[in-house]
Amino acid sequence: MKISPFTNFINYNKGLKKILLNKNVLSLVNNFIGVFFGMVNIFLLTRGFQNQELFGIWIIYVTSIAVIEMLKNGLMRPPLIRFLSGCKKAVERNELIGSNWVIGITVSFVIALILLTIRVFFSNLITGKGFVIFFTWYPFLTLVKQPLNNAISVFLSKLEYNKAIAFQLINQMAFTIFLLVYFYNGTYQMSYVVLAHFLSFLLGSILVMVLNYDGLTSIGFANFRTEKRLLKFGFYTMGVQLSGSLYKNSDQLLLGILSAMGPVSVALYTIPLKLAGVIETFTRSFSSVSFQKMSVAKHHSDNKTIKRNFYKHAGTLSVFLIPVLIFIYIFAENIVVFFGGKLYVETAGILRIFLFYLVFIPINQYLGIVLVALDLPKLNFIRVFVSLLISISLNTIIILSWDNLYYMAYTKIFVILVSVFMGLNLVRNEMKVSFFQIYKTGFSTVWRYLVNFINKMN
Repeated sequence: MKISPFTNFINYNKGLKKILLNKNVLSLVNNFIGVFFGMVNIFLLTRGFQNQELFGIWIIYVTSIAVIEMLKNGLMRPPLIRFLSGCKKAVERNELIGSNWVIGITVSFVIALILLTIRVFFSNLITGKGFVIFFTWYPFLTLVKQPLNNAISVFLSKLEYNKAIAFQLINQMAFTIFLLVYFYNGTYQMSYVVLAHFLSFLLGSILVMVLNYDGLTSIGFANFRTEKRLLKFGFYTMGVQLSGSLYKNSDQLLLGILSAMGPVSVALYTIPLKLAGVIETFTRSFSSVSFQKMSVAKHHSDNKTIKRNFYKHAGTLSVFLIPVLIFIYIFAENIVVFFGGKLYVETAGILRIFLFYLVFIPINQYLGIVLVALDLPKLNFIRVFVSLLISISLNTIIILSWDNLYYMAYTKIFVILVSVFMGLNLVRNEMKVSFFQIYKTGFSTVWRYLVNFINKMN
């Protein structure tokens, strides 16, 4: 029987819709919205500020924000996703969402109060313009962001990535539009860029509150028992997120504080670091979906499913990553110049060093996901914290002794190897896992995908 072109068109669109609504794809899109607009913003900022010092000051400001935001999100987001994923009763869901709101707003007020107190009474302790801007603006930004943060946590717990994508898009586009408008009117003023950044988050929070997505109506269901339950789990995930954020951003903060070049060294180090962050976001988008699946498996005491998902996803991502990293290695100069401009071409060597660190990123991220899914957030926290201590110690020695960005890049390779080694040994206390089996499963899975693709093409 001959199939009509119309039927082919319908089937094609059904297949396309299925792909686009796949949770992994939606999670990938959700994470890449931030990466895409982040790189666009870097493209505009490196050219709008027109010198490395101003760009470095901006990076110090947003890096400081990232560290505190990771602390907040680590305390609230993983516990909410963990408990909502296996929750069936509406009352319990409202208790979890409402209690999470109470924790969030309380933490935000405490942070704002501490930062404002330091800014007003101990301003002499704040050195560097980037940190001055942070202590001035972030106390207000942390309160403004709370409704948006809570809404995204609820979306992710329900796997409603389409909604998370929509509000992420609104927030990121607003800031980019502000930058574009000002870009064509002349060079950037720091005060304008900071205000534009603030207003973009204010817009997102107002929208989720108007549409009742932020969960504020559930605050009446909040209770001490549920808050304690969330905080008990969240304490360790907060430690992991904070340590992970410091591990990721401590290089820039240490350079801003200790380096003789100050903001200039931060600017030079940031371009390759942000480009490496694109790869990390790619792998993290898949691991976030796996966390929800592994959490459900843990509810049923199904460690075999957790192990199978770990091998398949960590291995497949690691293998898929290899040709991407080879491509970046070959064209490192072109990539750096495109995003940062000719002023940053010298940082291509740093980017190439980061690529060897990125080889182990999928395995390292999935080891963390497995430990948390197995209800071992404390062990994962210890693993990440030890990695952080090693990283800060080595980088402090390097900056004070040599002030060399290349030496700092090499430490990332050493530290991630230590982190993977520790993670494998901690997971082995619960189930038998093999480092080589990860790659064996990855290669066999990728080969199977390729064979199926070739067969379909024929």
